[in-house]
Parts: sequence; structure tokens; C-alpha cells
Amino acid sequence: DIPTILADGDPIGGAVQEDALGNTTANLNNNADTDLSTGNLDSDQDTDQTTFELSSLVTSTPGGDEDATVSYSILDVSGFDSGFTSNTDTVTYTKSGNSIIAEADGRTIFTFTVDATTGQATFNLNDQLDHSGNENDNELLNINNLGQFVQVSITDADNDIITDTFDGLINVTVENDLPTIL
Repeated sequence: DIPTILADGDPIGGAVQEDALGNTTANLNNNADTDLSTGNLDSDQDTDQTTFELSSLVTSTPGGDEDATVSYSILDVSGFDSGFTSNTDTVTYTKSGNSIIAEADGRTIFTFTVDATTGQATFNLNDQLDHSGNENDNELLNINNLGQFVQVSITDADNDIITDTFDGLINVTVENDLPTIL
């Protein structure tokens, strides 16, 4: 008997704001790492990081060979063109451990990390993404192509392994930030 696993349900994810880049905010999710841009805060609740649980989308059964373990991993993304730009430079994905690194011209634009055991996913924005240029401070970019590179696996007691991906199930929005004239 083999185990089963399925990643399914309504897409999950979170929201980040370019406004939070390089700023300290009251939002406990806001990451205190060094950012490459500094935003203009709209709210002290803005954040450049969001965390969510991929395990909430997973249904699994161990089958007859019980004591199955579920794990999460990042598939190879070498040089994948994300479809986004930053400062007009193409943003591409690479893999580092259990993280997707989004880079443009040597700059880390964001990281997406998945805990291999729990499935907790963390998206951390480090630099701006180009929006449409329509001068809309609330414009959102939807990053919905990460799930195809995140795999969930179940391995049973006699090492049968079944996998699935989160294709179409992860969505992170990035809110625009506009310059100000003082």
C-alpha cells in the first residue's frame, strides 16, 4: 500500500508593502533585515515580510505502511524569469537550500523560504518591484508563480514516496510605494 498526498484548496499567501522597506514599523512581521530601498510609510502596520502555513493545504494518508513523514522542499528554479522587473532589470529565481531567491542585476529583491518539516512559508521583500507607473500608491503586484516550485512529499515506512506541488496555490501581493515631494 502506498501513501497519498494532495496540495489543494483556496490559494493562500500574504501581503507586503514596499512602504515598509528600510523602515521600522509596529507590525511584528516587519523584518529588521537590511533592505536595498527605503519606502515612504503609509501606516505603522506596513510590513515587508509575511508568513503562512502551507500545511493547511495538505491532505495525506500514510496507507498500510504507517509512520509516514511529510516534508517540504524547493524544486530547481535555476534562471526562471519571474515575469517581474526591479529598477527595469529582469527578476529571475534561483534556489538556495529551501529558499527561492529572486534577483535582479545581482540584487536580492525577495526571498521565499519554506520550512522543510512544518511547511511554514516566509516571503521577505528586500527591494522594490516595478509596478505599472500609473502613480497608484495602492497598486498591487500578484506573485502567484512560486507554488509550482514548492513540493510536498510523503514517505512511508518502506520508503514509498508520493509528491505534489503547490502550483497555483500560493499568492503574495506587493503594494506599490510612490515618491513624495516635501
